[in-house]
Amino acid sequence: MEKDLEKIGFSFLGIFRPSLLEGEREEVRPGEVVGHLVAKIVNPFLWGGIRKYRSIHGRTVAKAMIQIAEKEPKGIRILESDRIADFGQLYKT
Repeated sequence: MEKDLEKIGFSFLGIFRPSLLEGEREEVRPGEVVGHLVAKIVNPFLWGGIRKYRSIHGRTVAKAMIQIAEKEPKGIRILESDRIADFGQLYKT
């Protein structure tokens, strides 16, 4: 799907690849409940090259999208959870 989007030729294409999304949902999925419990234990140990596997809150992803869009970028930017978290922290409400 990403390759197909790249072929369209947008002036900017932001591809966001968040890890396990945190936040409230109407639908409860048992696998996600277990994933969130495991993430609380494992997240502190995910640093360096494996930091991109930390869970991330949906609000942080949204803030990162706004932060990047406001910079009027060009080209293609692919962001994993670690970089999404970095940009999300830069966003000022």
